[in-house]
Amino acid sequence: MKIAFILDHNLMHYRIPFFNLLQVKGFEITVMHTGKNIDNTKFKQLNLKKINLGPFFYRKTPRLGAYDIVVYMQNIRYIDFILSCLNIFKKYKLVHWGIGVSSSNGLTVERDLIAKFRSCLENYADGIVYYSGFPVQFVKGKNKRKVFIANNTIENPLKIDCSQFNKDSFLFIGSLDNRKGLDVLVEGFREYIQSQSSPIIKKLFIIGDGTERDNIKKNIEKYQLEDSIILPGKIMTFEAKLPYFQRSIMTISPKQAGLSVLESFSFGVPFMTYKNAISGGEHLNIIHQENGVMLNNVSALEISNKLKDINASIESFRQLGHNAFHFYNNERSMEKMVQSFVDCFKQL
Repeated sequence: MKIAFILDHNLMHYRIPFFNLLQVKGFEITVMHTGKNIDNTKFKQLNLKKINLGPFFYRKTPRLGAYDIVVYMQNIRYIDFILSCLNIFKKYKLVHWGIGVSSSNGLTVERDLIAKFRSCLENYADGIVYYSGFPVQFVKGKNKRKVFIANNTIENPLKIDCSQFNKDSFLFIGSLDNRKGLDVLVEGFREYIQSQSSPIIKKLFIIGDGTERDNIKKNIEKYQLEDSIILPGKIMTFEAKLPYFQRSIMTISPKQAGLSVLESFSFGVPFMTYKNAISGGEHLNIIHQENGVMLNNVSALEISNKLKDINASIESFRQLGHNAFHFYNNERSMEKMVQSFVDCFKQL
């Protein structure tokens, strides 16, 4: 069975294990994207030219009649995707893959017109695969029979339960941009560290790079926190990240939670974020006080108070890390994500 995945972005390294495993399952996978080809993949890659038309964009795709199934990212700004839905002459089966709702302001905020348009396009899909179970509540009528849940995840070849390692740090990992709430995290950590005489958890590692790096650095210098808040820069490999997860009692991203939730869980480190975080649904993996912490609001005071609670109850939060690892290992493996697609393809 020949299957084309048409991405609305560059092919990311974290997706390689997903497509490789689908290929191993017996499907002929071709991934079409606008970035540079990544070497040593089991599947085929095809580069597409991107054309921007205001808020919309277009990809110059080849003829798709040679494929049995075409999987499009469910992006309603993607002209090709819309045209594929409306193409009554297509011979391939069409699968939508995506979050299922708008995510730029949290999953619970979406304009009615956009939601109705997305729902209308789903009428033309042969299969629908969501990143999480959250959007299923909005699916109507016969479309419910088309839906499969492939919980978004990452493959960590070094997965290990680090919950029992010596802990002395908090951790942020990801791109440093203003939607993450890093200013609030730094301020909350400052209030926490300055209120403690001899804390067990005494450092905050902020791993990554981005537009907010200089602002973070200025605040660190302003509050004389150079010994407490460390900026190691961008770290890509699991091997290089491992020592930081071993030391960290909690990963924190106040306003946004993506695949770093699953990465943190795969190392046995719980995750803290806002209950309505900007997310593709990955924050829904967090069960409050079982494998992570959900903030009721994003404020320096609430973060500071949570950090104090963690420092005073290290063993309790080790247990959260242990739970997080087992949740990842048992419920969010790459095998489970791939199997959802296999089930979808076999039903078509």
